[in-house]
Order: sequence, then C-alpha cells, then structure tokens
Amino acid sequence: MPDACPPARCAFAFSLLVITNVLADEVVPVPDPGFESGGIGWSGGRIMQEESVAAPEGRACIEVSAGEFASAPIDRILNPGETYRLRAWTRRSNPPGTSASGVASIRLSSMVDGTTTIELGTTALTVDPPPLAGAAATVASDDGVNVWFDGGYRMHFGDIPLYQSTFADPLVDPWLEAERDGYDFDNALGPLRTSNGFRAIYDCFYDDAGPSYESIIGFRRPTGSAPDYSWADDYEVVLEHAPSEFPWVIDPHLFEDPDTGRVWMSWGGHVIHVTEIDPLTGRILGDPADPEIDTHPAGTHVPILKWPESIALGGDPAQPPGWCGDAFSSCYMEGPALFKHDGWWYAFASYGNLGSDYTIRMARSTSPTGPYLDKDGVNGTTFDRTLDRYGASMLLAAEGDQAVPGHPAVWKDGDRLLLGYDQRPDPRLDVDRMAIRELHVVDGWPTIWQPIELEIRVDDHPDAVGGALRIELGGAGDPESLVLFDRIELERIGTRCPSDLDGDGRTDGADLARLLVGWGSSGPGDLNGDGLVDAADLGLLVVSWGPCP
Repeated sequence: MPDACPPARCAFAFSLLVITNVLADEVVPVPDPGFESGGIGWSGGRIMQEESVAAPEGRACIEVSAGEFASAPIDRILNPGETYRLRAWTRRSNPPGTSASGVASIRLSSMVDGTTTIELGTTALTVDPPPLAGAAATVASDDGVNVWFDGGYRMHFGDIPLYQSTFADPLVDPWLEAERDGYDFDNALGPLRTSNGFRAIYDCFYDDAGPSYESIIGFRRPTGSAPDYSWADDYEVVLEHAPSEFPWVIDPHLFEDPDTGRVWMSWGGHVIHVTEIDPLTGRILGDPADPEIDTHPAGTHVPILKWPESIALGGDPAQPPGWCGDAFSSCYMEGPALFKHDGWWYAFASYGNLGSDYTIRMARSTSPTGPYLDKDGVNGTTFDRTLDRYGASMLLAAEGDQAVPGHPAVWKDGDRLLLGYDQRPDPRLDVDRMAIRELHVVDGWPTIWQPIELEIRVDDHPDAVGGALRIELGGAGDPESLVLFDRIELERIGTRCPSDLDGDGRTDGADLARLLVGWGSSGPGDLNGDGLVDAADLGLLVVSWGPCP
C-alpha cells in the first residue's frame, strides 16, 4: 500500500489543484551561469576573464571555437507536460584581422539511463557585426555615425551625407549618397534637430601643431528638405579656446532630452565636458558674449569623464606620474556622446589613440551633468589606484575585422537602440568606415552582446521523459571563428495541467499508471515538486481527473 498522506498536507494540495491545476513558472538553477567561479560544472570551452569583451554579467564568460561545445548537466529530471526555455547572451570574438563568420548555437538534451543522449532542440544565431550596405560599405566615414530623422528619411552626416527611408533597416538595407550643395564641414560632425524645429550640424576645427593650439566648435544650418539639403555659408562659433589643449574644444555631440526638451552638448579631448545648449538658437544657454571658454561663468561647462596624459591636461591629482592608459587604450580620449534611457543618462567616449587602440567605454548617471559612475562604481573623473584607471566600463573594443572602434552615438530607431561608430576594416590603412550594431540593456547597462533563446516541450520527445536535462553552448560558424557566451538562464514554463503526464489533454488512467510506475522516486509524477512521488501527488492527480482546463 502507498504511504498515507498527512491530512493537512493532502488538504492543502487538493485545494491548490482544484482551484487552478497550474504549474507555476520556475527558475531552474544553472551551474556558474555567469562563469565568475571559473566555470564550475561546465566541461569544454575556455573561461575568459578579459575586460575588452565587455561581458554583460561580471567579467567572465566562456569561449568556444567553431565545431566545439561547452556543456553542463542540470539537476532536473524531465516530466511529461513540461516546457523549458533556455536563454543566453552571446557575441563573436575573433582575433584581430579575422573575418570568419561567427554563429552561436545553444542546445538542450536529455541523458536517459546515463547512456543515451536525446536532443530536445537547438537554435543558432549569426553574431557577426552587421555588414552595412550601399554607400556605407564603400565611402570613407570618419568620426562616427551621426543620425537625425527628417521628412521620412534617416540622414547620416559624415565625410559625405548619406540617407535611407525610415522604412529601411539601417543594418541591412543600402545607404544612398545625398546631394552635397554647400556641404563643407571639418571634423566630428554632430547633428541637432530639436522637437521645436531647430536644425544644425555642429563640427570642430583645431590646430594641434602649435603655437596657437586653437580649438573651435560651431555650426551651420541647412535649407531645403531631406534628403537633399543645401547648406548656408554662415558659420556660427559656439565655443572656442586658445592657446592650449586644456580644455580641448573638439568633437561636439548634441542630445535633446526627450522628457524635458533640454539640449546638452558633450565635447572635448583629454577631458569630456557637458554644456547646456539653447534649443531655440543652438548656442550656449545664456548666450555668453564671447565664445572663449575662459570667459564663461563657473559651472557652464561640467567635466564628466577623464583619460588625460597628465594632471596638467585636466587629470585627477591622484593620477600617478607617467600613467598612460591601461592594457587596452593609451592616455587620451575624445569623441563623446550622451544618451538617456529608462531614467539613466549614459556617457560614452572614444578612449585611446584613433590609429592604434581606440575603445568605446561608458559610465552612467541620473543627471546629464553627472556624476557618471562605471560598473565598478568609480567616477569617470576620478583616478582609482586599485584599478589603475578612471571610471570607464568597456562597451566595445577591437574585434575581428573591426579595429579601433570610436566616436560612438546611440539613438532609438523604432523599437531598437542602435550604436553607431566608426572602425577600420584594415588597421594598416588610414580609412574609417561607418558601423552600426543593435544595443540591448542588461541590468541597466548597454551591451553589444545579443540574446539567443530556445524553447522545448518535453511532450515532443516522449523518449526523453525521466532523463536528466543538459545544456550545450556551441560555435557553428566558419573555421577560425570564436563565439562567447555569458549569463545562462533556464526556466521551466508553467503549464495549465501538470497532472496530464502523457500530454494528451486530459488526466486519466494512463496518467495514473505513469504516476504509480514512478512511486517512491523523484521522476515523472512528482506533481507537487517535493522530490518524491507519493500519496500527495496521487491526491493531486485524482482531483484533476478529466479534461484539462
């Protein structure tokens, strides 16, 4: 005879299933899901602790080559009626100069009787940087991807203006060359199109050879309509400085706060500043009579990020003599950008030398003027002696056939967040190309890593019932390609009828037989999830007799 069920326990189980007969969603534990403990529980692959790959969770991840799998057993026996969803974050991570296509693959399988492996499902995702089409693939484009939307067009302002219909996909569809009537700008273009109709393209001019060390930011306004604007000769200087590089008035980026309509300009080299701009005139708020920065009131220009060569160029007094960057970027920064998302302000910038070791890094704040902190909680203007750097979390470093990524800009494009930047397909050539990737936000931080998901139903694989679940992460791309995985998540998705053990849509004698076969074990029939098939589970099955709800 089966063991008796304690009355209180049975009464609770009966009432629960009579009311709902629902198996709730459940997070299933995964061994070392972020690989921060060295990959305990995983076999195959290689654990990486490389800051440059910008793992979305912690600093560690796992790397697999094409044709290789990393796997981990899950402490879970499969039951009829169950559905599982596997989710991971992935990206390509090829060695410099390697263009091999990367494909990430995830798989769920069941190990039955410790000997037979039954595949439950697999899916794959190409994780290459998107190859832009049309003029974007052939035209030199220094200083980022600088976008505004106007009249049904997506405009990019770089070495030459490019455009698409807003119905086109910027990652897939061709970019076309626009007319260039009067289009004559210097460096680091920063478009501004406000909600009240002000339109202008900002740029900068500088003399870094001396002795004047002059640096200037100004703008010109278009006439006509998109995509073929004309550009007036009138140039309005907004900000300037001489005769030194501190502050270095270059690389303007403009951002209108979608919640308030206020406009903020990030700019600078060595040190990044933020300045509020009048959305009606495009000039500095308060319209100082002289654009020379030394004449402006204190607080007009707020430093938010630093990576300078020396204290003399604006460095924190804690910066040690001789410091010149970290393992990824030398001691210089420029090309900033701001973006606001879900209440957070993000400051991005280009760290290092544009010809050798540019990286894109970030920090965040609750205010456009900071303070901006990185993932370690370090202020972007503070030198941390333990980390031996200023606060700056990696977003994108060189990878594969994209060297020296820099001059970031982030914008919302439909339902997606996009990161535009410039990069060099061949670092030996002094030619930049535009690049765009989709951004996701994980735990409040943007990432270029992509999610990959797989969902399986146990009822589609009856031979797998009673087997142990297993996760596999693999590379399915070209030879020489490398793929990374991080933040592995598994959940059992709730079912409306957990007592339907054979998945035929009703609870009947066939399900009772299955439950009795598993009596006293932890296998199929453990309806209440207590690890044992017993009288409590029998009671749950009996009160659910008949068609599933």
